[in-house]
Amino acid sequence: MTRFVHDIFAKDALEAFLSPWGEAIPQMVVQSETRYIDLYFTPTDASVDVPMLGLLWKCAANGAAFEAFRCAVQDDEIRSTMGKLFNVHEEITRKAKQEDLPVPKTSDLPRLWIVTPTMSKKKLRAINVITEDNEWGDGVYLLSEMQRTGIIVVHHLPKTPDTVWFRILGRGKVQQEAIDEIEALPANSPYRDEALKLFVKLKVTLENRNDREQNETELMMKLADSPLFTEYMNRATATAVEAAVETAVATAVRSVHQDVVESLILKRFGSLDDDLIRVIPNIIKLSPLEFTPLMVDLSREELIDRFSNND
Repeated sequence: MTRFVHDIFAKDALEAFLSPWGEAIPQMVVQSETRYIDLYFTPTDASVDVPMLGLLWKCAANGAAFEAFRCAVQDDEIRSTMGKLFNVHEEITRKAKQEDLPVPKTSDLPRLWIVTPTMSKKKLRAINVITEDNEWGDGVYLLSEMQRTGIIVVHHLPKTPDTVWFRILGRGKVQQEAIDEIEALPANSPYRDEALKLFVKLKVTLENRNDREQNETELMMKLADSPLFTEYMNRATATAVEAAVETAVATAVRSVHQDVVESLILKRFGSLDDDLIRVIPNIIKLSPLEFTPLMVDLSREELIDRFSNND
């Protein structure tokens, strides 16, 4: 199913943007029946502000679990995901008791963020999201404090820089507009390169699938025409060429050094026997200024002894 492609993309994106600021655990194991949370994040320092991540950091700053859905989240998925969160809370409480520490207050427990592209008003009412005094803004809906769960409806989010790191997890036009916004960022903007690599990875993955949806094909074409993709390919090509040149130069240098060492050995000892041939690779790890005096001063036995086990 193609949704797993986007599950991986969502997990990779959240991990890439948050990992510099704390411990991001992809596929965290939840006890009891083995189940997994897409991403569980614990900040290194909760007092640090990371404004370039906008809403994403606001959600993650005090520790959080993220579950991202490619299609509109279903009732059973909400229940299952919240069940995993409660298992995490239970484990945190159990560990505190075992270590004779204060049991965390509800407000100190990590919050679950369910990321879904869409959700109907009817369903939002059915799960009793809090609508009064919502300081989180449009598109972010909280359940009761006891439930420690929030729902981010990506297609309800305002089109602002603060929300772009969630809007890249949307579908169709919403995701494509977010790509356009990231393209427009200055080349040195934080996380632009991370987003670039993630989009290229997504494009390649989609290209290798036969069961793409229409909007996924459109996304793939969008990425193929994107300056981000062209920029990445140009950079990758330049890096590959540079690496190839460096390898060729290094190979040529080693070849010249080997010729010099072989000539010195022949001149001093008259032949290249198997023992001497075996130590040549270790000798030429040195520079000519280093190995030339040794080749002149050391005896055959001393050369073999010195360089036979040189790693």
